[in-house]
Amino acid sequence: MHFFYPFYYDYHVTWELLGALASLAGVALYVLRALGLYRMSKNTGLGRAWFAWVPFLHEYQCARMGDRARKAQGKTEFLCSLTIAVGVIAVAGFVLRPIFWHIFLVGWIFRLAYSLVGLCWLVASVLADYWLYTDFEPSMAALYTILSVLRLDGIAKFLIRSNVPVGVAGVCIPKQPKY
Repeated sequence: MHFFYPFYYDYHVTWELLGALASLAGVALYVLRALGLYRMSKNTGLGRAWFAWVPFLHEYQCARMGDRARKAQGKTEFLCSLTIAVGVIAVAGFVLRPIFWHIFLVGWIFRLAYSLVGLCWLVASVLADYWLYTDFEPSMAALYTILSVLRLDGIAKFLIRSNVPVGVAGVCIPKQPKY
């Protein structure tokens, strides 16, 4: 049939191109996240800035920085504990998945519980990001948190990578000066 159409369009090629573009966009966002968090870790003086490049440790580093901001405001530090707990449960679920996944009722309950763990992971990382943003760019914390919910936090972290945290600067002003 495509013999009669000089510009035959193959839909499989379209999906392959879209998949390749999505993969490239994912890698680009990952690099932006890591670069931004690495630089922010250096700006705060927190040790182990290289955690920014490791996926689970990236979230832990964000939680450490969020707890740092909470502590500076006299609030309870819980983000690191929450991130570790949800991470351990997620890894345990991943290890146990092959055992329970295909059992009829147990598998359904396991998939539901595993989805809730994923949702808890998102909530923990967004909370950590929110407190991180309140320390680095208080006036834009809400907008950057929305980007974190959409998993576009690499853009926000890259944009504020050179900011001095409010806790270090000692003054909470509406917009951070660029140093």
